Amino acid sequence: SGTVTQIVPHNKSAKRKEIPPFGVMYLASAVKKMGLNVEIRGIDSSYNDIYDFRKYDIVAYSIPSSITYPIMKKVNDIAMYSPKALKIVGGLHPTIYPDSVFKDMHPDVLLMGEGEESIVKVINHYMDRDFSDIEGVYVKNKNITPLKISNLDSIAFPARELMDKED
Repeated sequence: SGTVTQIVPHNKSAKRKEIPPFGVMYLASAVKKMGLNVEIRGIDSSYNDIYDFRKYDIVAYSIPSSITYPIMKKVNDIAMYSPKALKIVGGLHPTIYPDSVFKDMHPDVLLMGEGEESIVKVINHYMDRDFSDIEGVYVKNKNITPLKISNLDSIAFPARELMDKED
């Protein structure tokens, strides 16, 4: 068993509540079904927290837009990781701009398109780090077409219980 954290943008000082990060919650459900412990951590642009991810085996960044990209890149740059941690980056922005995200954030894996199936396959290769045959995955020097899920009923419901009740 391992621990996984998923990093999402979050504005702690916002007075109104936005739509919850359903994409991340769907991914969290897929990972939880594997028997792993999962946390979702919100990140805001204040950078007041010390981003210590050393207790996690896998750290996954969700970058939904170009607006949140600089925030996530900055957090990635100042964060601390375990030497064996697997770093995954995904979301709309990395799907559209995989080369620049890969160059800037240096992930082990970049998920393109729908990630509910590919994140499970990536995690199953945590030990051997051979992601070359996984559909929807971008690794250094190998560009892959984004994955599209054909059967939406195969996806678990979002892991709403991992979010703060106020969100």
